[in-house]
Amino acid sequence: MKQAAFLLLIVLAAVALVMHPTGAKAQSWLNGWAERIPVTISNSGDQLTNYQVEVELDRNFRFMIAKPDGSDVQVTGADGLTPIGFWIQDWDSVAMKATVYVKAPTLASGTNVVYLYYGNQAATNASSAAAVFDFYDGFEAPFANAGAAMANAPTPQITPTYDGSGQVVHPGIVYFPSGWNGFNYWLAVEPYPYSNAVLENPSILVSNDGATWQVPPGLTNPVAIHSGQPNLADGELLYDDTSNSLFLYYNQDYVAPGTLGFLKISDSTGVNWGPELTILAVPQDDILSQAVVKVGSGPAAYSMWYVDSYGGGCAGVKNPVKYRTSPDGINWSGPTTLPTFSIPGYSMWHPDVIYVPSKGEYWSVMAAYPSGQSCANTSLFFARSTDGINWTVYAQPVLTASSGWDNQLIYRSTLLYDPTTDRLQVWYSAEGTNGQWNLGYTERNYSALLASLTSTWTTTGTGSWTQSTNPVKRGSYSGQLLQGSGNDFLVVHAQPDGTNFYQELDMYDDMSGSSYEIVRAYNGTQSVGIGVNSACSSSSYCFHDISNHYYTASAGRFYTPDPGGLAAINL
Repeated sequence: MKQAAFLLLIVLAAVALVMHPTGAKAQSWLNGWAERIPVTISNSGDQLTNYQVEVELDRNFRFMIAKPDGSDVQVTGADGLTPIGFWIQDWDSVAMKATVYVKAPTLASGTNVVYLYYGNQAATNASSAAAVFDFYDGFEAPFANAGAAMANAPTPQITPTYDGSGQVVHPGIVYFPSGWNGFNYWLAVEPYPYSNAVLENPSILVSNDGATWQVPPGLTNPVAIHSGQPNLADGELLYDDTSNSLFLYYNQDYVAPGTLGFLKISDSTGVNWGPELTILAVPQDDILSQAVVKVGSGPAAYSMWYVDSYGGGCAGVKNPVKYRTSPDGINWSGPTTLPTFSIPGYSMWHPDVIYVPSKGEYWSVMAAYPSGQSCANTSLFFARSTDGINWTVYAQPVLTASSGWDNQLIYRSTLLYDPTTDRLQVWYSAEGTNGQWNLGYTERNYSALLASLTSTWTTTGTGSWTQSTNPVKRGSYSGQLLQGSGNDFLVVHAQPDGTNFYQELDMYDDMSGSSYEIVRAYNGTQSVGIGVNSACSSSSYCFHDISNHYYTASAGRFYTPDPGGLAAINL
């Protein structure tokens, strides 16, 4: 289907409804409501639980007492007090008709009663489709295709390097809203031209817009270099408010056993770096891509997260994320393994972490690769934590390799959050198939990103499945599917199994003359579907059975312009 707005409902059996006018107020009455009607539900079968019932209101209902939009409606169980889930599908007080779906917790065999309250001008809208149906999506929350939840940068940023290559890896960023020593953004990067680790030495760049980078006046890069050693790597930049200094953490790889972590401190200018302090001595590859955050003061003011590959390096199998704390950023506690900072089926690789005061949370973006592969196959993922120890890691990547300059892999990245615009900003290093390493920038509204990461829709094929404002049946948004190149583009939402179910789909027909746009219910082996199949009929809708035999439906295809320029059809 190329454009569609979906509404799916689940109902398992038929029931009879009888509405009675309000009599004298019973003893058990919901406080604040002036009126109610009992809805009698007759069940001729066995007892049912969590059952959806359709209630049709007409001129026998006193619409003039209720709010014009029905937002004061409340539904309770038989006791007249316990609220139960309900959803107002449509409400027209002028025409005096409405459709309300109710989710009855229990329907015994025989006669059952629920109460529909109205007439409370102080009531807030309690209608919720999600509280009624096994699955409902009105597409009012932002979402994105399964796959990358953030857009790849169309071009890389320009990053001057001391070797002249302009190729960098492993960014770490600090932002000063009012500037610090003349600049808003301070960035640590390392040249990595065509994966040449000999040149991978920590360097500092600055910017006032996060896009145009330069070397700070008076600074000569790199700020750390060790001749005779393979490389310095994994620079992490931190602002220390106690000393008004930038701290730079990085690793030194030895040919002999061991990797030493070093701390370099500026003299509050960002130009004169030093002295270099050895803060940890551990086996090689036991501390990779350390991320350091300072929050407040005290014995655990500084927190550090890093990957321990147990000497496996880029092809490590275990790769747990570990955690240490420090009172001063120099003397660190022993490591604690964080089991929740993981992704099933992936090996963790390079994380970065920030603390977001406005959310009271730690956020991380981390590179990870499928288990059994190597760090040459990384994508970028997102995680959150309230304490820095227990994490929620989203299995859907936020960024994957594209067909552009970053078409090989997405590597170590860094992030910032702007609470005034609810904007998550990500600077990411990536490799292209030409072997070049560059820095890209992407951003997204955080609420939209989180919604996309928790979306239960998945896609297969080439195309887009996104929130849309055109056309819309109810609410402000619909879901729009646009097929790209290739054959099939499938959009899937898993729903509970059942021998019988009721499915409603509100869709818009674009009247394409060569369409194959089918909505299916699929149990894993068999499916039934309805929609447009021009090979079956160019003028009517078609449906198919579990044997995939197509039949012409009685409904003819039609097009009636609406504000969105398309027409609605209920299937």
